[in-house]
Amino acid sequence: MKQMPLLLFSVLLLLVGCKEEPKKIAEVEPVETVVPQVEYTISLQPYNGVWVPKNYVDSLKVSRSPFASSKYLKGINSVVIAAAPEEPKTPIKIYYGTEGEQGMIIQKDAEPYISYNTLDGTVEERLFINNNLLTFNLNGHKAELVRVADVANAKDESKGVNDVTNRVLFDNKSYSCHCPDLGGFTTNIKLNADGTAQNLFGYDNYEVATVFVSDIYPMDKIYFKNGSEWGKSYHYKLEGDKIRLFDMVINDEGAIDIKPFCVLEETQFFKLTPDEKQAYIEENKRSLDELVVSHYGEYATMGDMMEITGVLSSLKEQKDNLSFYMYVAGQVYKNKMADSSNPIGESLGISADDYFYRIFLERPELFYAYLGADKTPYLQRRLRQAVKDRLQLENDAADGTTYSDSLYNVHIQYCKGYEWSVKSVFK
Repeated sequence: MKQMPLLLFSVLLLLVGCKEEPKKIAEVEPVETVVPQVEYTISLQPYNGVWVPKNYVDSLKVSRSPFASSKYLKGINSVVIAAAPEEPKTPIKIYYGTEGEQGMIIQKDAEPYISYNTLDGTVEERLFINNNLLTFNLNGHKAELVRVADVANAKDESKGVNDVTNRVLFDNKSYSCHCPDLGGFTTNIKLNADGTAQNLFGYDNYEVATVFVSDIYPMDKIYFKNGSEWGKSYHYKLEGDKIRLFDMVINDEGAIDIKPFCVLEETQFFKLTPDEKQAYIEENKRSLDELVVSHYGEYATMGDMMEITGVLSSLKEQKDNLSFYMYVAGQVYKNKMADSSNPIGESLGISADDYFYRIFLERPELFYAYLGADKTPYLQRRLRQAVKDRLQLENDAADGTTYSDSLYNVHIQYCKGYEWSVKSVFK
């Protein structure tokens, strides 16, 4: 029994040793409110670019008149999209005439939608893209816009319609003009796609009207400018390879009228003097095929068939300086080897025929100008027959003469000054 106090004391020590220490309370960080983010599901970058109505561009290529084609710019003129990588949505700019407003491209269930404001509120429509064509529902009808640039104009992103208009009408062309009222005779006038100008009687840029709400005369109009300052403005007509400028006047009856001012004529290499041709080559040789430039004056006697074949191959790839390349292709017909009955020579002639037929379709005014400039009998017969043969193939494929008839009407309408040549080719 004497051991009891000692045992009890030991138990008490054990209990004291097992006593829990006070728990430390963990500090709790404040919880931030999480804003739900739109889930990134598809890339919006394929939609980037400057988009304008397809109908306007198609019409402009045929009519060559912004005024005549402006009926297709009554609604949205252009859409500018510049989405960053992996952005689930992106703001866009939508332009109506000269006015712009903000819109959005958003994603719903992994599908893109265009969102924009109307008088009835915000509208969201499914967005589709196929190659360079952007489509969506616009006020109950299908809007079709074609991509005309990968990025917007750095100076003014609202200029999408202006830029494509300049490119279709004037890009890669040069003009000459004799106009005492503007400063005399000037050559190599350039109206570039970005709105800048060279050798334009002291003006450094220009603008073609694409909005005609305030224009009191129903006709195309062009402005010559220095920097941002407005200089001269003229109404104009594109007729074949000429730009005819007109001044607006008040006639004797007090009505508004126009009178001819001067004419800018597209530079035609095959009409230049030998010295002018050499100067043209020196100025443009960087943009011309080296093989063609090095022998441009020798084709009538050159006997290296492989080199001629290389020249024709180069011609097929060229889109600029067509007047010069037509001159080169025409020399093939005058080469004795190409005029022979051997299979290689005949093949070269057919290649030249194909080249001129492409020019006939794409730039008919230059084709007819060339016919008028080079009177070589064989060349005249060859070109006319080459075109007729190919038109007949088109008619046969269409099971009728609809194709050549419609083409004839277009050429008669838009190749003013070359009516006789047009009729001689189609008759």
